Amino acid sequence: MSAIVQVEENGELRLPAKVHNWKPRTHLQVLVEGEKLVVERIKPPREDESAALWKSRSPKERVAALREWVEALPVRQGQPIPDEALRRENMYD
Repeated sequence: MSAIVQVEENGELRLPAKVHNWKPRTHLQVLVEGEKLVVERIKPPREDESAALWKSRSPKERVAALREWVEALPVRQGQPIPDEALRRENMYD
């Protein structure tokens, strides 16, 4: 089945229910292939798995994981915010 849809002003793309049979809150992955969009149903991520993993680690393992995560963050570019700009009296000028 197919349908003609248009992109809304805010960039949303709405698919009429007659085009799909997904229930509300179904997790979908949208792949962009040139001018084509491919929509695939995916399993929602289980939040409790990562929480259980974190709880099962020792404090040293948690610190190591946190440091590894911080090191993977992108390097800040540009100048840092000057201390003068962070003063309360200067924030509302």
